[in-house]
Amino acid sequence: MAKTTKNELPAVPVTVVNSQGQASLIEWLDGNRPRRTFVPTAAIVDGLCIDPAAGIAYGDDWEASIGTLSVTPASVADELRRRGIWTREDARRAPNLVMSALQAAYGLDLARLLAE
Repeated sequence: MAKTTKNELPAVPVTVVNSQGQASLIEWLDGNRPRRTFVPTAAIVDGLCIDPAAGIAYGDDWEASIGTLSVTPASVADELRRRGIWTREDARRAPNLVMSALQAAYGLDLARLLAE
């Protein structure tokens, strides 16, 4: 649970992933979404950091890349049917075929995602 400071900014529980010199890479949950940023090591006190989102973002902007995906429910359904998955019972009996169908449906999008 976040604590409130005298400035009324919440102190967020963080995990220090790595520290080097005066900078630390931290990870925290923004709601249920994992985030990482670089912040000054001095900004972390007792496992808490005020406004970790103000740090320098770490990692790729997956949301922007994923926003360009072209997979559709119809393309996933086609791949399921090509593998003989017509019912939920079929899916329960053959989860590996379901995974194969998902991989096939997302294949082109994955190639594009990795190329960006």
